[in-house]
Amino acid sequence: MPKSRELTVFEHGMIIGLHKGKHNATDIQKILGINRTTCIAIINKFENDGLTEPLPRSGRPPLLTEREERTLVRVTKDNRKESLEEITELFNSLGLTQISTRTAGRVLHNHNFLAVLGRENPLFPKTTE
Repeated sequence: MPKSRELTVFEHGMIIGLHKGKHNATDIQKILGINRTTCIAIINKFENDGLTEPLPRSGRPPLLTEREERTLVRVTKDNRKESLEEITELFNSLGLTQISTRTAGRVLHNHNFLAVLGRENPLFPKTTE
């Protein structure tokens, strides 16, 4: 996950509005609590290019939101003895974003679930005597 987040369109507008109200980047930093260099970059984009909102990012957005990832982790913790396929079916039955087993494994790996415990098997097969 990213260390910082992208500012919203509203936050960009607040920075530009304060700039138009004759505030400098240091004042805007103190008022909004946003990094000074970020304020300067937004003001420069506005003055040079007329941009008031961030440009779209390149790359594919993640399939699951942070909330859905937390739900998948919770389902996994509740069903530690189930296989990855069964955990994926349980998650998909909740009515959230439908995911594949591979996506579930990748998300769980990012949350330090390096392996999902399978069912316990006896060491010796049962004999029918």
